[in-house]
Amino acid sequence: MLATIAVMALLTTMVTGAGTAAAQGDATITVTPSSLTETTRVHVSATMTLESDQFIVFQCAPGAIEAAQVPEFCSYFDLIEGNGLQIEHDWLAKSEFTSFDGTNTIDCVPVVCEIAVSGFSSGETVSAPITFSSEPTFAATPNRDLTTNQILTVSTTNSFLASEPGAVAFTMQCAFKKLAPGGFVCGPTGTVRQNFAGTFSGTLTINEAFVGDDGVTVTCDRDAVCVAVVAVIRADSTLIGGAGVVLDFARDQTVGDGVGNVITFGNAAPTSPES
Repeated sequence: MLATIAVMALLTTMVTGAGTAAAQGDATITVTPSSLTETTRVHVSATMTLESDQFIVFQCAPGAIEAAQVPEFCSYFDLIEGNGLQIEHDWLAKSEFTSFDGTNTIDCVPVVCEIAVSGFSSGETVSAPITFSSEPTFAATPNRDLTTNQILTVSTTNSFLASEPGAVAFTMQCAFKKLAPGGFVCGPTGTVRQNFAGTFSGTLTINEAFVGDDGVTVTCDRDAVCVAVVAVIRADSTLIGGAGVVLDFARDQTVGDGVGNVITFGNAAPTSPES
């Protein structure tokens, strides 16, 4: 409670403009990645010009600091120990958040929000822009009238998949089993991207029938709905998110644009497009 009161006092000092104008121009900050989808863990690296033993990290609506509206249009904070002038911190950036004073809900999808760092004792503040896409668009071309061993081009377009520093993205062929007991399995793997920053492009060789990771063979369009997927994972192999598109091996279909029946997911297997 005392820390919260103290930070509120700091934010009040910030919005009066005391000691922040020059600092904003002299200090530096980098946020990685800065193009985001929904809730994304980012790494904040800041170098200040005034020493402080503690710092606060927070997210703001555009222009909130300059307009002296920090409590009303900036998020609750992380209070961290600093190393004099240097700050390294992981922050959970959100596409939508509630202001520090609880009066406003800020949607960062249609605007360019900011992540800020402020010295607890110095009041020096620096911020960097972040952007959010509403939904990732994922395409596999072609995705219809497919044959075994066909090579698909897979990519994200006009938006970003959720990621975080050190994440890895890769594309796979997966399947939703139609027959009991059902399930979601994956098989062939295509392009892998280290240190994934949100946009993906690569290739995937697909098969009409493949052995899933459960050791059982599935046949697309017969006993399973098959999809091309790009998955984003952390270093510990836990899922951050991803997207996919349905594949059609039926011979009476014409080649499509590769953007139909898109699915997205995060922290769990995607939901079947037939459910």
